[in-house]
Amino acid sequence: MEGLRDAGHTVEVASDDDAALAFGLSRDYDVILLALVVPKRGGIEVAAELRRAGRSTPILLLTPDEHEAERLVREAGADGYLAKPFRFEVLVERMRAVTRSG
Repeated sequence: MEGLRDAGHTVEVASDDDAALAFGLSRDYDVILLALVVPKRGGIEVAAELRRAGRSTPILLLTPDEHEAERLVREAGADGYLAKPFRFEVLVERMRAVTRSG
């Protein structure tokens, strides 16, 4: 997260998916990064709940495995995914891409 801060981004870190959902519903962000695998519901369900609530903030899912990622992204209404491990530069590039296309 320090790399994002160093690149000039404001970063808020949610401790779990309940906090991520609360952040996403209560604030406007340029982009939301959600881990696919988190305690309780998981990133897919958080993304889907944000979409059901009418939030249009671009969402990138961070996933440990690419095999099912595209299907899960579509089901959740997310804007894209990034498979771990990834280079920081790729994350920043993908963030720019989803904010431009939204």
